[in-house]
Amino acid sequence: MKRIEIFGYKWDVDFVAPENQNLRGNDGCCLFNKRLILIRNDVGKSATECILRHELTHAMLCVQGRHYQRKFDVEEVCELVAFLTPAINSIVKEVKRNERKPIQKAQ
Repeated sequence: MKRIEIFGYKWDVDFVAPENQNLRGNDGCCLFNKRLILIRNDVGKSATECILRHELTHAMLCVQGRHYQRKFDVEEVCELVAFLTPAINSIVKEVKRNERKPIQKAQ
């Protein structure tokens, strides 16, 4: 598990088995009440980074109190991308430094 900071709030990122009930069949999820991001541990590096970026966006919207907002207009989307991208890039870089080891497949 990796501890990260999102706009002053401590969150954890964990890589879990695809059978984890919190995932509900998804590749990743963001548990707002626990400040926890879960990502399947059986996807490739590229997919892992994409899933992490997706879930970080959910987490950052949560921290801003906007995670329940259903619709965003074009200007809001542009503002969010401009504001969130540097923070997301920084956190992804940090998590990648301590990246999980690949799963060893049974032979």
